[in-house]
Amino acid sequence: MRYLRKASVREVGNQLLLRRGILLPWMISAAIVIVARTSGVLQSFERQALDSLLHLRPAEPTDERVLIVGIDEEDIRRARTYPIPDRDLAKLIQTLKQKQPAVIGLDIFRDLPVPPGHADLVKTFRASSQNLVGIEKILGEQGDSTINPPPDLPPDQVGFVDAVLDPDGKLRRSLLGTHTNNGDYRFSLTIRLAERYLSTQKGISLDSGIRDSINMRFGSTELQHLSPNSGSYVGEDTGGNQILINFRSGSQPFRVVAMKEVLSGSVPSDWIRDRIVLIGIMSHSAGDIVYTNAIHNSSGLMFGVEAQAHATSQIVSAVIDGRSLISAWADEWEYLWIVGWTVIGIALGWWLRLSLRLLAGLILAGVLLVGVSYGLLILGWWVPVVPPLLVFLGTMIAFGFRYDRNLKDQISERQFIIERTYDEIHRGSLNVLARIQRNSQEKDTLDDSLKYELEELEDNLRSIYKFMQQQFLKSHEFKQQFLVQNVDVYLNQLWWDGLENPTSELLYQVFDETLQTDAPGFRKIRTTIENFKDFDDCPLTPKQKQALCLFLEGALQNVGKHAIEATELQILYKPSQGKHRFQIIDNGLKKEGAINISGTSDLSKSRGSRQAEGIARLLGGEFQLKPLEPHGMLCELTWSHKKPNLWFLRKLF
Repeated sequence: MRYLRKASVREVGNQLLLRRGILLPWMISAAIVIVARTSGVLQSFERQALDSLLHLRPAEPTDERVLIVGIDEEDIRRARTYPIPDRDLAKLIQTLKQKQPAVIGLDIFRDLPVPPGHADLVKTFRASSQNLVGIEKILGEQGDSTINPPPDLPPDQVGFVDAVLDPDGKLRRSLLGTHTNNGDYRFSLTIRLAERYLSTQKGISLDSGIRDSINMRFGSTELQHLSPNSGSYVGEDTGGNQILINFRSGSQPFRVVAMKEVLSGSVPSDWIRDRIVLIGIMSHSAGDIVYTNAIHNSSGLMFGVEAQAHATSQIVSAVIDGRSLISAWADEWEYLWIVGWTVIGIALGWWLRLSLRLLAGLILAGVLLVGVSYGLLILGWWVPVVPPLLVFLGTMIAFGFRYDRNLKDQISERQFIIERTYDEIHRGSLNVLARIQRNSQEKDTLDDSLKYELEELEDNLRSIYKFMQQQFLKSHEFKQQFLVQNVDVYLNQLWWDGLENPTSELLYQVFDETLQTDAPGFRKIRTTIENFKDFDDCPLTPKQKQALCLFLEGALQNVGKHAIEATELQILYKPSQGKHRFQIIDNGLKKEGAINISGTSDLSKSRGSRQAEGIARLLGGEFQLKPLEPHGMLCELTWSHKKPNLWFLRKLF
């Protein structure tokens, strides 16, 4: 049987794999991530990343321009009814007006009378010239109906409170203005409050945007509206004039007092004078609650009036203090950002080729990415974080596969050298030495010193293979791969001619060539071969044929080396009920310790036994080697074609 090493083809293949290993991770990772992002697959992850970065910001000082008057459970119990009666609301508004707030926002629906005291509330509404804003609901969606504004307030003192929630139910956007179903354009409570405060306190009026006429603008501060593909909002409804909410961080973003505190006069006047005062329900039983993970709140719950305070405060703070609003980059800049970080990942893969270094480098790059994204968010820019991180992950996996492939190639090369060295020593030098020693013993032509030298030479030659294998197995990674791939590596390094021929012909060829060697066990042996032809009815892949030939060769070599005074050798193939049984049986005497069949690990077994076990794994079967009574040895391989070991076959191909 002829063995051909595929060294030149392998070297060319390795070069091609190396080049593709540099380009393919970048191309594949970038393409997959960009496609996933443009299709909207990543948008939920990107929004969660935005929430996390907002949550990580350091605490900001309390915005003293905004005061929340919350009607809590105790206030409701004191009123003994819900909704809060008009009389109580009228008294609360009148008390606040006496302390001259800049504007009062009543975040409580009052389209219908809630007696007693409705006349008092109507009188209060009519007496509140321009500094009281009521609310309405104008968008009837998903079964919700619209809610009319208080009938006694003029339209310019009414703002809608419709919330635009993301698919995960979280609040991240503020709707500033939109058209109703009948074509009228309405402003939100947020804009109404910010407009009145800025016009009365700073003389700044609301105007259209300069960069984009759709934007709203206060002085030089332009509120950048969300476009259909802004940030992660791919293919979602961004109708009307929506902006992202830059929630105020900290455990106490605003001053909050209860209604009873205002009515009792315990709230300092400077907390109210020239401030934006928001009145709303802060009771869980009322259900006016939204969800967000962007604030310092473990539950993620926020009352509706608090959400209005955040949305109003961010506009006022941006105009007066220059506090950043949140905007998204244009699509082309976002994709350039993703590609740029992809190039960084590829560069790390090129420079840090070892897996641990590459892993550490990509982790550091990921930390840098998050840090840069966090810094840009502080400056008001929401940039993609998840796509570049996924590119890093894809690059790491791709380079990991390349590293694993290179490692396997190195293992294959080293194992091939070891196996070829063993074969050359075993078939060549050791056979020559055995023949010299045998002839010398028969003719008694060697003195003791020369016999000793020959025995020492034999020991030295045998130690070469053991030494090379020990050096090979010093590396833990090589050791693990070797134990799994022993047979796989060996078969991949050898190419046997005629594998398309019937299995019986291949086995006969192996038998003839092996028994032609001058091994001691083959001297007086008589061989019986049964049913080799039946192998031709057994469907085998070329790799499986090769493995069976290797098994037969190894078993016959074992007989030739260790079966002392063997006279009979049986080679049997017994197919029955889907099981295939291949046996090699001899009646020779065994040298003690020649074959180790009781080892507890692969490394403690003989090379032939480990090789046979690998072949059994390839076929999805079992291997056993057991002594027979009164003497002899059975070497048996059994397998079933109905349940092949697909995992091992996938490793081979």
